[in-house]
Amino acid sequence: MTNKATTKETITITVGSTDSLHIRIPYNLAYIQCIRQITARRWEPKLKVWIIPYTIDAVQEFIS
Repeated sequence: MTNKATTKETITITVGSTDSLHIRIPYNLAYIQCIRQITARRWEPKLKVWIIPYTIDAVQEFIS
């Protein structure tokens, strides 16, 4: 009998303020490369979240 561990990768999006979204993603180079494509994004090391503008353009970039 073998036990297989399952890993659940969850992306969490919360409203940081009226003009920003906080995004938590699992450490995955593909995810990080994608989020780095978003204009005006930044990494907040203390909170361990990516912060993107709360705009239609930024959200569309994130979704694609």
